[in-house]
Amino acid sequence: MPANCILLVTMDECRYDALSCYGGRAIATPHMDALASAGIRFDRALTPSPVCLPARCALLSGQYPHRTGMISNTVERRLLPSTPNVFNLARRAGWTTAMTGKCHFTATPYDRLTYGKPLDGEPIRRYLLSLGLDHLALCDGKVGTFWFWDEYSRGLKEAGLFDQVAFSGRPAEARTFPGPEEWHPDVWTARQAIAYLAAHEAEKPLLLWVSFPGPHYPHDPPARYLDRVDDRVLPLLRWQEGEFEGGDKAHGKSFRRGADEPGPSWRCEGGGKPGGSATYTDEEWRQIQRHYFANVALIDDCVGELVAAARAKFGDAVWVVLTADHGDMMGAHRLWGKGFCAYEEVVKVPFLAAGPGFSGGPSNARVSLLDILPTVCGMVGTAVPQRCDGRDLRQSLADGGPELLFSFHAGLMIVDDGRWRLSINQLAGTVELYDRQTDPGEYVNLAHVPAGSPARQRLERAALDQMMTAALDVRQPPFAAENGFLQPQTKVAE
Repeated sequence: MPANCILLVTMDECRYDALSCYGGRAIATPHMDALASAGIRFDRALTPSPVCLPARCALLSGQYPHRTGMISNTVERRLLPSTPNVFNLARRAGWTTAMTGKCHFTATPYDRLTYGKPLDGEPIRRYLLSLGLDHLALCDGKVGTFWFWDEYSRGLKEAGLFDQVAFSGRPAEARTFPGPEEWHPDVWTARQAIAYLAAHEAEKPLLLWVSFPGPHYPHDPPARYLDRVDDRVLPLLRWQEGEFEGGDKAHGKSFRRGADEPGPSWRCEGGGKPGGSATYTDEEWRQIQRHYFANVALIDDCVGELVAAARAKFGDAVWVVLTADHGDMMGAHRLWGKGFCAYEEVVKVPFLAAGPGFSGGPSNARVSLLDILPTVCGMVGTAVPQRCDGRDLRQSLADGGPELLFSFHAGLMIVDDGRWRLSINQLAGTVELYDRQTDPGEYVNLAHVPAGSPARQRLERAALDQMMTAALDVRQPPFAAENGFLQPQTKVAE
């Protein structure tokens, strides 16, 4: 039976092992687990970027960030509407396209924005629709939605809740959601999608991307979800005493730095605390983790309602894929956040697929978010674009996937062959190499010792080949256009 509904569900900054089907112990995620049981749980899925915007634009376009120029949350570029993407390709094939929740396909110049005083978001909305969307209900993240007016923030304003709910700008904050539960960004995102499904005509094939803003910070679940967390296993801290003392790791200053020393630009978010993340007490870790996992439990409930609504409309002709743009350290190496991280907890993502043609349980096939676009092409009956770095998931299920996977951020390149992981951090001036077979915790950097030399040389050559293929290919289309959304004439919306 061919799929008549493609339901793409993404979470923002969700670790793979936050889900109980991946071995998570802090909460149960029965609805996501049900997808894993009915379909396929990919156990070796990596993100093409450890940061939000590059990962999302890579998923959208099926191309690595260095090919499109979408390499950072802050570089003011945007994909050209003519760039093939999951929306315009599906729409050309006769499918209706819709999205609810977070897009984050456009850059965020953080130093020019003010929390709680949004600018006019209509130019961004028009751009997003130009990518091939028939319908958009936008809540552009727990943070971004309070920088630019969108459907969510305007809805809060109309309901008299904006000042009560607006994010204050303290990313480390762990709080309970200050408004009615139905206005939590994740609940609102699911609510909009379910309403759209109810109104959609089942005879028309539908691609619906539901993009949850959580569990990205601020960690703000409704209070009742804290009871779903097993406090007995908290804090979940996986680290090794002295692991950052060699000075050869990018996140040494995320972990510990002088109280008056400014944090480097490549630190993890949690490393913004004076003294670094090493200064968090166990009780502070418990609070952050408790709220993070409670938010995942909330999303799990939303997923259950969402999948039920899609199947009520389309029956068994629903293909569901659930994943995240990237993960979160959330205590691994005593770090939290994801900034410039190449560790497993950030680079590996949850990836579940269920529906027509996807069953069989756990898979060790190596896959990437890039693979969603070519898989969608196969389902809607259109050719895969010539410039595509992904491959149909069904092909990887058959042959195990590509030998090498890459991940990029401005100033950071990661090469992974399934055993060895190399990260080159240009900003920190570090090279890290881990043998994940003998050192799954990624504690011992082998980049500068003879034992790591053959793997380092091989992966560095692969990195060079990858960059040259993109930068020197005469067929490479133009890079993304400049944003243009924050020119001086931009007015503050009333």
